[in-house]
Amino acid sequence: EEKRLDLLRAQRAYYRRAKRLQTVFLVCALALPWASSFWGPDDTQVRPMLALLSVFLLLVDIGLATRLQRDWIKTAARIQEQFDTEVLGLPWNQFVVGSKVDPESIRSVTRKPMTDQERTALLGWYEQCVGSVPLSVGRLVCQRTNITYDMRVRRGYAWGCLALAMLMFLGFLFHGIHAGLSLPDLILKVIVPFVPLAAFVLREHRKQADTVETLTTLKAEVEKLWAKALRQR
Repeated sequence: EEKRLDLLRAQRAYYRRAKRLQTVFLVCALALPWASSFWGPDDTQVRPMLALLSVFLLLVDIGLATRLQRDWIKTAARIQEQFDTEVLGLPWNQFVVGSKVDPESIRSVTRKPMTDQERTALLGWYEQCVGSVPLSVGRLVCQRTNITYDMRVRRGYAWGCLALAMLMFLGFLFHGIHAGLSLPDLILKVIVPFVPLAAFVLREHRKQADTVETLTTLKAEVEKLWAKALRQR
């Protein structure tokens, strides 16, 4: 139904906001160690400025960007919950999830007409074959689909970020050593500018790992219910 498709569109829109903010931060966090390693060593006036920018970026991430991103992700998750409860005929758990997202907030990001490509993608949100099984079983299938997809994406994202950050840090460190920088210069020109990116990657890796652990527990519960449903069949 159009109302349900609008929920998915709104969910994607809020996640997109969070991703864009994250992308802006990552670009800035990547630019600092790059500029410090390839430009800072030749200009003594640039070194303290880059270090100051690194501290400023870290504070902006902690004080503003992380909070904004968290609020948008929570809004998107509540919209997804509303979609699932309505489509799968489940009651809304106010104690666990809180209030539903205001219709005005959903409408504010779904005003543009839906494109045919977008409609096609949203109509296939859950496999069509789920509609051929009883509702109680279809709920389990859909929730397991959500859990396994989320686990796969989060694991790949967490380990991908960590591996990329480690490779970049080693690359910048090798470049600094190859350029003949002393230990104080390495700290000022390589390590300090890399701190915002390192803090972001470590925080994201820990957060995604914690979420995957929770999802693993949920998956085990779904599998128990699935086994029970099969016995009853």
